[in-house]
Amino acid sequence: MKILFVVDNFNNRTNGTSISASRFGEHLIKLGHEVAILSDAKGNNEFQLFELKSRYIPIVTEVARLQKMSFAKPNKKIINKALAWADVVHAFTPWKTSRVIQKICQKRRIPFTAAFHIDPENITYGAGVGKWGKPIAWWIYLKFRRFYNRVDTIHCPSMMIANEIKNYRYKSQIRVISNGVNDAFFSDLVPQESEMIEIITVGRYAKEKQQSVIIKAIAKLPNKNNIRLTLAGNGPCKQRLIKLAKKLKVNAQFKLFTKEELIQQLRNSHFYVHAANIEIEGISALEAIACGLIPIISNAKKSATKQFAINQDHIFETNKVNSLVNRLKFWLNASPEYIQQAKIQYSEFAQKYRIETSVKMFEEMLNEEVANNKIKKDFQEAKKNKNAYIKKIRPRLIFKIASALFYFLIAMPILWILIKIIYKTKVRGRKNFALFKGRAVFVSNHVHVLDSAMNAMALFPRKPIYTSLPSNFKLPGIGLLVHILGCLPIPTNVAESKYFFCEMRKQMKKGRHIHMYPEGELSPKSTVLAPLKRGPFKVAVESSVPIIPIVIRFTKRKTLILRRLVKVCYINIGKPIYPDYAIATRKAIDTLLEHTHEQMTKLMSL
Repeated sequence: MKILFVVDNFNNRTNGTSISASRFGEHLIKLGHEVAILSDAKGNNEFQLFELKSRYIPIVTEVARLQKMSFAKPNKKIINKALAWADVVHAFTPWKTSRVIQKICQKRRIPFTAAFHIDPENITYGAGVGKWGKPIAWWIYLKFRRFYNRVDTIHCPSMMIANEIKNYRYKSQIRVISNGVNDAFFSDLVPQESEMIEIITVGRYAKEKQQSVIIKAIAKLPNKNNIRLTLAGNGPCKQRLIKLAKKLKVNAQFKLFTKEELIQQLRNSHFYVHAANIEIEGISALEAIACGLIPIISNAKKSATKQFAINQDHIFETNKVNSLVNRLKFWLNASPEYIQQAKIQYSEFAQKYRIETSVKMFEEMLNEEVANNKIKKDFQEAKKNKNAYIKKIRPRLIFKIASALFYFLIAMPILWILIKIIYKTKVRGRKNFALFKGRAVFVSNHVHVLDSAMNAMALFPRKPIYTSLPSNFKLPGIGLLVHILGCLPIPTNVAESKYFFCEMRKQMKKGRHIHMYPEGELSPKSTVLAPLKRGPFKVAVESSVPIIPIVIRFTKRKTLILRRLVKVCYINIGKPIYPDYAIATRKAIDTLLEHTHEQMTKLMSL
């Protein structure tokens, strides 16, 4: 497979995005793929390079240069040459070149994915906007959303940033894949003996990294003269940090290490401190853990790095110097047995973040994108050929409008009254709708010919897309109603399945809810949940939306006045169940199915 990486500023290897692109590229080549870079990088000998010029943006470029950042200038001649070579394109940044390429890929139907490596808060910190940072970051998230919503799959390095973009209602499928730790950091280099207590932090010298908090904390330690602090990196705040260390008489070295030098320095150190306020993942912390260091990490709300702390002994309050002082004192006075126990735990913990694991998940993501892109091409071809099934699952606009009017103005009022009177229907758990934002896949047991109307009553005023067995469309009277209400027939063969799931993904991106019956067949008034089919969970995972379980249960209860038994229909709505973004798609579908079956079984007994 020929993979094209779109990376602005690729030559800057103090930049986590460029480092990740380089590492992933190296390992993909080892797996037998070809990798090329489209960037404003110059003189790069690692990969095949499609070189663009740097773009100048008044004011923005000047601010970016302080952060050692640059932007590629799109050149369609070079872009077309690169796309003619590529089988799949992956953009690491959301800047103009990536946006231009995405539009071309969409037009030519070339598989395209994108990574969310650029945190808007990093931009506002770098620009030094102070108290205006939050509203500007909010605006940037929305600005980015226009690009990412046109992408089918977004690669997020951590669950924290995945949840963040879900809160901003990004609609594409999300895959959480760590940037991974290179095998070299797991090496058994023997540390050099030192009389000093070695503490290290790794990262760009920038405001959001909060290296100043570490310097101030060490200055307050009673044995600070026995401590040497290493600040590995480079960046715009270097001189300010050097002055602070001298002023507080902290023994500190500032250096940009090569990979080999950094590994040796990590091996020689005892503790790693990560104080950043904003971090999409914090791969430097993982690298330190892989080298056998004890991490001490800030619990900043916008930092994903705190996920690497195995307990609260490794956490300190963000921006609180005294909190870090107390945590450092704890570990400096900890028993050798406790320190050794923590090292063993972290050694096991770090194994799952090896870069080979991440690259294999990334490779799977690209393969899925290529396969889905082929299905979309087949869908368009079948649509041109007036495929009968596609006509059924993609009705004309005039029919959709008529169906919506009939649904809200005629069907729902009548069905609501009938269901309330005949079945004494009670809806429980509506408050659970407030626990999710945006779209969802609703699943229900199938126990009555009118249970779609019962579900519609429970979900009102939402109008999801309902799916039904093709045989239901042929039932006298009910079949016509099913059709007018806009139900879509579920597929009956492999070809129809491809088109069905392709259409469902598209409808989810448009903001539609979907209602499906995972049992597949009608079991009148059954009190036992049948085995669930994978279809609804495939839609939920591929759209990164929650499953909302609903159970319809018929029972008898005594009336308060006549004291006689009457039939009552209870509609129990469960809590949203989210897919796991951090595991392979097939496994995520199976896991979501299992969790849904468990919750629906519990709802059956309510």
